[in-house]
Amino acid sequence: MSPRGIALLYSEDDRQLIISFVDEMKLTDVSRSALKMPIFLDEYGMNLNDEFAHQLGGALLNALAESYPRLKQHLHVTPPAQAGGARLNKRKPPEFEGYSNSSALIV
Repeated sequence: MSPRGIALLYSEDDRQLIISFVDEMKLTDVSRSALKMPIFLDEYGMNLNDEFAHQLGGALLNALAESYPRLKQHLHVTPPAQAGGARLNKRKPPEFEGYSNSSALIV
């Protein structure tokens, strides 16, 4: 099997999250112009534990909620600072040019 990426979509009509596994080569073209949220795993010692999973899930849901404001009202995720953990992305994010809200988040 070739390397795969994940596309996370939200369907407002069906009120469901859809996770698609996509060939990495196909995602390369799409991701060139996409908003990216790099997560440097070395900063976590490659320790992908429960806290990391909680932060990643919260970050993904919050990112989708930026494109779907009606979804935001249903999010009840404790931010990492309040949960006693570190912020998921510790490095300062790069400037994003030409960003517009999209219907999917590619991870």
